[in-house]
Amino acid sequence: MEGEALGNDVNSILAKVKDKYIDFYYEEHKKRRLGVSDANKKGEIQSSPKLMNLKKLKGLSIFSSAKLEVIETELAGLKTCFDLTSEMLKTTHICPKCNYILGSNEPIVKGKLDEDEEKIDNLYEEWSTSLWNTLSDPIVMEQKKYLKEDQQKQVDRFITEKKLPEKVDQFFVVAIEALLEGFEPVEISVNKLVNTLEAMGPVDTTTFRKKIESILS
Repeated sequence: MEGEALGNDVNSILAKVKDKYIDFYYEEHKKRRLGVSDANKKGEIQSSPKLMNLKKLKGLSIFSSAKLEVIETELAGLKTCFDLTSEMLKTTHICPKCNYILGSNEPIVKGKLDEDEEKIDNLYEEWSTSLWNTLSDPIVMEQKKYLKEDQQKQVDRFITEKKLPEKVDQFFVVAIEALLEGFEPVEISVNKLVNTLEAMGPVDTTTFRKKIESILS
């Protein structure tokens, strides 16, 4: 009788441990897998006009594709699984659909779609502004006369409207590439620039302007 009672106690304890494991695993699984609505949102983001435009623009020599590649990698790494049920975990210790393993250090998906969407918006604005500033330079605009008439119209429209076309196509990219041909992008360290200016101390406008011009040169 005592052995039977002990056996029942052990089975009861094991059942409680198993229930706790199922609850814990299920919650961890939910944190690291997209549900139906989020999976649909991920697809919408990946096929969004802004992301498609950025993919076209990254071929331009004035842009570094590193930030865009990080966003694309993050999106691709967000896995989808919405079929798991607590009942399934009574017969297996991992999800039979996606094989998620506890402690595998997979990213938590909650909020990641909103973060990546914001990153896309910010990068889109950054590249739009950077391109407009580049093309607005008088030296660059001087080269516009060498473009074909339809290419000039594309450039003029962008400069006037200060925004990219709704759909950036290869024709637009080729026009920009042709305009920038012969120009080599040069990166200036922000810290180095600030340190150089701070080292000047108080100066008049003329001296300051000459220093800026020397840095640009």
